[in-house]
Amino acid sequence: MNRLTRKYILLGGSFFSLLIIFLFLQFLEVKNKSYIPRVGKFSKIKKIEISSPVERNLVLFLSNNIWYVLPENFEVDEEYISNLVGLLERFEIVDLVTKNPNLKNFDLNEEKKITLKVHYNGKQQIIFFGKDAPTKKHMYLSIPKDKSVYLGKGNFYFELNKTKEDVRSKKILVFKNEDIVSISWMEEGKNYSIFPFVDSNGEIKGKTSWLGKEINLKNYIPLLNLYAIEFKKDLLHNKYLRKIRISTKNSNYVVTVFFQDKEGDYYIGIGGRKEYYKITKFAGDNLMKSYTNFE
Repeated sequence: MNRLTRKYILLGGSFFSLLIIFLFLQFLEVKNKSYIPRVGKFSKIKKIEISSPVERNLVLFLSNNIWYVLPENFEVDEEYISNLVGLLERFEIVDLVTKNPNLKNFDLNEEKKITLKVHYNGKQQIIFFGKDAPTKKHMYLSIPKDKSVYLGKGNFYFELNKTKEDVRSKKILVFKNEDIVSISWMEEGKNYSIFPFVDSNGEIKGKTSWLGKEINLKNYIPLLNLYAIEFKKDLLHNKYLRKIRISTKNSNYVVTVFFQDKEGDYYIGIGGRKEYYKITKFAGDNLMKSYTNFE
């Protein structure tokens, strides 16, 4: 066997060895990937249950395209639920972190883990979330009947660490301009009424019970959409500053303005509701607007 032949044999043997190593590494990669569960990208989500260190039983339920907190049945903040559902729709497990974890290192121990149950497309899935990963775009997690820790796509930390009051919608009253029929209140012993309408140009205007002309309401009507700073179960205050009656095509509302605090914010109630609301000075001043301020 000459030297050239021996050289080709050695080169061929080296190439074959490298090929074997490459195929073995590919096999290991495929094998490792097989340990990543296919969990995520949830669709048609109808119910979300969250148990976290800050709220042990947060249940969110979709009904007629509106999300509610159960069992209280108050509406969920639209921005919050949009963010949470969006994260769940994009979520997937992207990597195996370890098969033999110390759960405490990942905040997946009983004291710190967050349990999420998603009801979607006629199915349900439980995921245990720990702390967020260094990327801040992923979270450590585990799933039932699996001791491994995985890396999940998306950072759920702020969406999952919420109380019922945190996720509650701050909307008190919201109207469409074209739905309001009348607004009435008493001032200085006399009744005053405004009858809003949308003109041919789409502007909100109104007729009044005390002026012989139409007035522009574009800076008034939108402020009747009320949002709470704070919710109150009790309000120890028998007197009130004003009652405003708002009639729409479908309902009638009585807004009672009780008092204004030292910071300037107002406390109000809505007829038929068992709770009270703190609103901003700006919103309260609009409710207390005098008939003399309309032109």
